[in-house]
Amino acid sequence: MSNIINLAEYKQQKEKTELNDINEMLKEVMKDIDMTSITTPQPITTQIPSGTFMFGPPSHDPVQRKQENIMTCLDGLLFISMLLTQESEIELANKVDNLIVSVEKLLDTPI
Repeated sequence: MSNIINLAEYKQQKEKTELNDINEMLKEVMKDIDMTSITTPQPITTQIPSGTFMFGPPSHDPVQRKQENIMTCLDGLLFISMLLTQESEIELANKVDNLIVSVEKLLDTPI
């Protein structure tokens, strides 16, 4: 009767062995990973809005300059809305979206 195997004990020992093996494999993999990039918080990077007030000389044509400035404002507002949405600030992002709609209407009106 010494050949009787306690299945619960056998299963527990097998799981322990498998867990130890997985742990050793994980340690080997972790040696090759640069953990500083994972543990150090990284800023969210997105395209930075650009426009007349930020780069380059403004147009001498007042109509074109107004259009460029409005487009720059829209770029900035879209950027802000996107960041707020990523941060789950949906209510505030919706307010910015409503402002975007109002600013877009300026593109359709003459100076």
